[in-house]
Amino acid sequence: YFLEISQEFVRFLLERSCPHPDDPPFIAELAHYEWVELALTVAEDDIPPEAGGDPMSSPLTLSPLAWPLAYAYPVHQIGVDFRPTEPGDPVYLVVYRDRGDAVQFMALNAATARLLELVRERGPEPGAALLQALAAELSLPEDTVSGFGAAQLADFVARGILVTH
Repeated sequence: YFLEISQEFVRFLLERSCPHPDDPPFIAELAHYEWVELALTVAEDDIPPEAGGDPMSSPLTLSPLAWPLAYAYPVHQIGVDFRPTEPGDPVYLVVYRDRGDAVQFMALNAATARLLELVRERGPEPGAALLQALAAELSLPEDTVSGFGAAQLADFVARGILVTH
C-alpha cells in the first residue's frame, strides 16, 4: 500500500501544471528515483536463473529487476551538499536489485543506456547481434563497439542486470 501512495505522489509531482515556487526543479525526478528504489526493494520478481552462457553468443534479456532510466538531473548525486539548479546533460542510470536482494545503481553513458534499450526492444538476442545493431545506430565500426561491448555485457550479466538464456 505504501508503494502505491508514493507512486501516486510521484505522478502528482510529474503532472502538476503549477509547481510550488520553493520546490527545487529536480523534485519530480528525485521523487521518481526514490520510488524506483522502493519499488525494486519490494518487487516480488526474482532474477531468472543464469544459464551460464557467453553473453556474446547466448540470447540476453533484461532482468525484470533492472530498470534503465534517463533523467535531466543527476538524481543519484543530489543531497545536502549538492542541489543543482539547472538540468545538465542527460543522466543515464540502471537501477537494479542484485542476486543478494540489494538495490544498486550504475551510471551509464548514452551508448550503454542504448544497449540496454536494444535488449529490451529486441527481446532474447545474442550480445554480438545487439552490439552489431548498436554499432550501426552509432555509425561506428563493429570491432570498436564489440571491444567495449563484450566486457560491458559480461559485467551486466555478472551484476544480474542482464540474463543469459
